[in-house]
Amino acid sequence: MAFKLMTRKGHKQQLKELHIPLHSDLTSGLRDVRQAKLEEMKEMKEKVLGYERRQEEEAYQGTYIMWGVVPATLGTSRSGLIRGVASFQR
Repeated sequence: MAFKLMTRKGHKQQLKELHIPLHSDLTSGLRDVRQAKLEEMKEMKEKVLGYERRQEEEAYQGTYIMWGVVPATLGTSRSGLIRGVASFQR
């Protein structure tokens, strides 16, 4: 794995490339940190998507309640709610 090391000589900065073996403690620790960050991002994404789904579902249920229409099945997808309303109105 290649790393860049920044050094200074006086006021001049220099970059040196270091090649570190993949089985070293430094690279394995870096891989662990990257993997943990990826897992955290996936978990956060799932939480946000779940929150948005719940909000959308609550908005649809609130709309039907506001209209005074009771769907045949609460808590299903939009298509299930619409079918429930259509069958209720017949």
